[in-house]
Amino acid sequence: MKQYYLDSKKYSLTKFKKSLAARELIPSRRILKNDLDQNFDVLRSAGIRNLYELLAVLNSKSKTISFSEKTGLTTDFLTLLRREANSYFPTPVNLSKFASVESSLISKLMGYGIKTSKQLFEVMTSEQNLAPLIEDAGIQEHELSELISLSDLSRLYGVGPAFAAMLYEAGIDSVNTILRYSGEQIREMYETKTHRKADFTARDIDFTLEIAKELSS
Repeated sequence: MKQYYLDSKKYSLTKFKKSLAARELIPSRRILKNDLDQNFDVLRSAGIRNLYELLAVLNSKSKTISFSEKTGLTTDFLTLLRREANSYFPTPVNLSKFASVESSLISKLMGYGIKTSKQLFEVMTSEQNLAPLIEDAGIQEHELSELISLSDLSRLYGVGPAFAAMLYEAGIDSVNTILRYSGEQIREMYETKTHRKADFTARDIDFTLEIAKELSS
């Protein structure tokens, strides 16, 4: 079964560092770029090889303090690093946030305990779970196509419900499909569809595409 998120055990520390170096971070996290090579050398020396291991040693305040004392890295740096790493795993979207989808369909799915994009994605990528849902809930598979696409696109970094809907309307219906476009093409597509200047750059979307490659691999 496909995973909703990228495989954190396969996303190496080296790849994470390169991503931070290349991207335009939000103002509060730009200090992560300071002494980047040196700080990541310390992480490697502490035995951290990938995102999974990084988040494991930083998943509580007490663990972060302990790791700070062990490595000499500040708790402020480690806290920001944890927040940045966690942003690679966006919070699942409540299905009711997808405004274009019929509320009656959402209600049927909720009756089966499917309330979020992650829950729907996991059901739809498992043949074992799909058949009973369609049969018991009286849902036609074609009725779910848009919602499945929106749930798939919502796995991407920076893609919320409204952005997912815009991409879908533009013909981008999956993580795999978005890889046919460049960051600049998607930025232009956004401005054409919404009739307003994008509040993100092509480089921001380039990172979204980087995550898309991880999800499709």
